[in-house]
Amino acid sequence: MMFLAAIPVGMIGGVLGAIFSTLNVMIVKKRAQVINSVHHPAAKKFLQMLEPVVIMVSASCTLCYTP
Repeated sequence: MMFLAAIPVGMIGGVLGAIFSTLNVMIVKKRAQVINSVHHPAAKKFLQMLEPVVIMVSASCTLCYTP
């Protein structure tokens, strides 16, 4: 009986995994376009250094302020 309950959970997990993979590929392609569009070496380095900072700050704010 528990096997029947596991089928929809597995299907939902598969669909969510496929959506995550698709979004991840789209984000990586857009990121590469943005970084490659900058021609100045110092600005390119700054963008590469700024990216993890933005991710850390947004993750920290999300984790701190989400109940």
